[in-house]
Amino acid sequence: MCTEAGASDVAVYAIAANGTLSVVSGPLTDGQKAACWIAAGSGGWQFVANAGSNTISMYRVGANG
Repeated sequence: MCTEAGASDVAVYAIAANGTLSVVSGPLTDGQKAACWIAAGSGGWQFVANAGSNTISMYRVGANG
């Protein structure tokens, strides 16, 4: 799985072995300003840096997205 942030939205995508990309969940509105960086942590946790509001959002991505 990988995640992506757009205009303060976060979505989860699955990448198949053949390179096909599909949306698993989202987009979810982050509620912050300028979500721009995502870092993967352990246990499915994802951390989103919100440059416009100087905050960090935290999401947990389950095995099924």
